[in-house]
Amino acid sequence: MMKSYLINLDRSPERLERMAVVFASLGMEFARTPAVDGRLLSVEERQRWLSDEETPFQLTAGEIGCFLSHRKCWEAAAAGSESHVAIFEDDVHLGKNAAEILSRTDWIPDDADVVKIETF
Repeated sequence: MMKSYLINLDRSPERLERMAVVFASLGMEFARTPAVDGRLLSVEERQRWLSDEETPFQLTAGEIGCFLSHRKCWEAAAAGSESHVAIFEDDVHLGKNAAEILSRTDWIPDDADVVKIETF
């Protein structure tokens, strides 16, 4: 099974509890990654991620925290020995075949660095 990281804010234990039930019902495990809470970032830290002439985007504190949380997962994945990992936010909706999909890697293109799995 592919290692799964679950991003979760410390102030959202109910989401963690819900996701633990969901993952367990699918026979999956996860490693919790404490999310970076954008509300708690200093003004200086938020300023690092706001737009400049080269980056025209205005990120909210929450979006900055979300990005930094994903970056924590990417760093953990890069430092680990797994060839593939899955990163989830704590509001993900997993399909009934999620465990089956994440138990294999043959569907991942050989030249892919990142694969975004979602449906609308």
